[in-house]
Amino acid sequence: MVGKRLAMVVGNGLHDEIAQNFPGVMFVDVETPQQAMALVANGDADGAVNSLISARYLINRYYRDRLRVTSTVGTEPARVTFGVNRSQLELYSILDKALLSITPQEMDELIGQWRSEVIIEDSYWLRYRNVILQGFGLAALLLAVTLGWAIYLRSLIRKRLQAERALSDQMRFMSVLIDGTPHPIYVRDRQGRLMACNNAYLDVFGYKLEDVIGRTVVETDVENPPQAQSFHEDYLRLMAGGEPQIHDRILKVPNGDVLTIYQWMLPYRDGDDKVVGMIAGWVDVSERHRLLGQLQEAKDDADAANRAKTTFLATMSHEIRTPMNAVIGMIELALKNAEQGRVDRDALEVASVASRGMLELIGDILDIARIESGHLSLTLEPANLHELLASVARVFEGLARAKGLALQVELDPLIDQAVLVDPLRFKQVVSNLLSNAIKFTPHGQVSLVARAVVEGDRLAVQLWVQDTGIGISVADQQRLFSVFIQGSNNQQSARSGSGLGLVISRSLCEMMGGQLHLSSVLGHGTRVDVTLALAMTATLPAPIEPVQEAAPEGRALSILVVDDYPANRLLLARQLSFLGHRIVTAEDGVQGLEQWRAGQFDGVITDCNMPFKNGYQLAQDIRAQEREQGLEPCLLLGFTANAQPEEAERCRQAGMDGCLFKPTGLDDLRSALASRLADAGPQPVPTFDLSTLVALTGDDHAALVGLLAPLLKSLGEDRALLPRLASQADFAKLHDLAHRAKGGARMVKAYLLISGCEALEAACEQRDRQALGPAVDGVNEALDVLHRGLKAYCNQP
Repeated sequence: MVGKRLAMVVGNGLHDEIAQNFPGVMFVDVETPQQAMALVANGDADGAVNSLISARYLINRYYRDRLRVTSTVGTEPARVTFGVNRSQLELYSILDKALLSITPQEMDELIGQWRSEVIIEDSYWLRYRNVILQGFGLAALLLAVTLGWAIYLRSLIRKRLQAERALSDQMRFMSVLIDGTPHPIYVRDRQGRLMACNNAYLDVFGYKLEDVIGRTVVETDVENPPQAQSFHEDYLRLMAGGEPQIHDRILKVPNGDVLTIYQWMLPYRDGDDKVVGMIAGWVDVSERHRLLGQLQEAKDDADAANRAKTTFLATMSHEIRTPMNAVIGMIELALKNAEQGRVDRDALEVASVASRGMLELIGDILDIARIESGHLSLTLEPANLHELLASVARVFEGLARAKGLALQVELDPLIDQAVLVDPLRFKQVVSNLLSNAIKFTPHGQVSLVARAVVEGDRLAVQLWVQDTGIGISVADQQRLFSVFIQGSNNQQSARSGSGLGLVISRSLCEMMGGQLHLSSVLGHGTRVDVTLALAMTATLPAPIEPVQEAAPEGRALSILVVDDYPANRLLLARQLSFLGHRIVTAEDGVQGLEQWRAGQFDGVITDCNMPFKNGYQLAQDIRAQEREQGLEPCLLLGFTANAQPEEAERCRQAGMDGCLFKPTGLDDLRSALASRLADAGPQPVPTFDLSTLVALTGDDHAALVGLLAPLLKSLGEDRALLPRLASQADFAKLHDLAHRAKGGARMVKAYLLISGCEALEAACEQRDRQALGPAVDGVNEALDVLHRGLKAYCNQP
């Protein structure tokens, strides 16, 4: 081995022994037995020293047929030990105990594995198992990381998509919110350029989005530069100050409309809290301002109406107290003179004139109320204009003559034809004008002139009333057509009238499709012109004969007066007594119904408003009992102070024949009674009275008819049997028939039949053949009358 290379593991215990025994050997140090065997196999060493076990294992495993064991070194066997640090005594003790715990048999088995010639082939898996496992572990880790990262990225993508969708939904919501808002909203940048707006903003100005986006209001609103400049300066001032502004302002839009808007402007800031633009909009409050204006006008009107009410009450107090003073004073004088046995006719005439004037005043007030409420209506009928004007002129001739005035009337022949007009209201207009003219003309004349022109089927009428009186100042003319206003220059004439005539006349003219104009010069007189266009017609109503005042004459009527107010009841009773009628009075409706049941009356006059039972209920009860008893309806008149057309209709609906309005004069009463009872005979005796049966059946008509059916059948049988029994002179059976018929007659209070049956019974009891014939005829006639009356009541043919 001299000069040979020998590979040995560093620290091998044979190193020194070999070096001593074989000085020429060259040692090659290696770290492991595997490296020593590899050097020999590769030719880098001539030999290697290893333990026999390791050498055999390595040769059989890696170097079979290439290396072999040639010899042993030394005589001592190889010993393997574990070395530990001197300080690690506890570890040293543990290792010793572990080695001692291995039995010799187990030790031989372990050593035998290394001594065996059979070597388990080394596979790639066994050789690189750790590496492979480490690689798979690393790959699994990388895969897990990759999957985690992928999942994380997918989560981020999903969140991003959700955020994008939410943002899209939010943008769509904001778009719908802004564009759906009916009020204009817009956004401008720091320089006042439009960045965004909704459709309402574009609609107000009639712009397209591409025409205004990115431009200032000065550049877009070229039709109104001052307004555009004002808005632009407000925008810049807002963004410079950074404070919101909310206020009302006027906005003129391109279509010419002028809007009152409630504008709000708010600055918006970026992340650095710097103002970078503004958001603004407005609400059109033009309608609100208009309503506020109307509300203020309504408030002013209400205040004016309240003041007018106060003025009205004060004026009414004066206007009513003036004639009332004359009425009360003159009646007081007449009473004093009557105590001394004198009749003061002058005082009574003055009181009468003053009371009629007060009545006219109340009528005028009602006319004004009906005109203002729209309830005053015209009743058009054919009338001759010439006759209407002539009749009014005749009424005022005496008044003008008494005042020393000349009344001149000039009527165009063309007006002498029939036209459709409300005669009463037309005469009221002309009468008001003539009355005012005569009243305020101390001397001179008053003229009534009428002209007409035919225009197709209409007659254009122009009439005027002109006087030479005191005239009216220009200031008074401007307020003369207000209620209760008169000319203030009426020094020459005593104050009279309420100032309602002209107002009513003009309103009536306007209702008839015409106009009324007044012109006057102070101190030189007044002229009032009326123009009307009236439809012509060929028919005229039959002339009505006027009712002549005469002393009471003709047949006296029996009249029931029902009124809860003693003075009215006494007055009406005396008026009717003066007209020659018999009067019975009642204080209320209940007493009135009792009086009517107890007596027989040609007519009933009842107050409409009374306690316990009013006039309408009384009329309904009387009509119901007239139907039940088969009586002819009596004349039934209402009596009320409510002089409204609808009141007359209410009276007719209650079953009354008409309505009298308080105050009622003798002519009114005479006309109301004469129109229905001029030729009437006495009130017929009732053929039957069903009031008891009505009470018994609880006013059930069907039940009452059921009760009357057997009676009707019996009456028919008696009518058929009576002539046959009479021809046979069978007194007994005739007596039985009379007695049976009298029982039925008592049930319905048919007094005529009761009387006839009693006469027939008497003739049968006395067997008087001479009295039998007339008695049978009387019963037969009474049976026939009662049978027909009951059949009519039961609606039987």
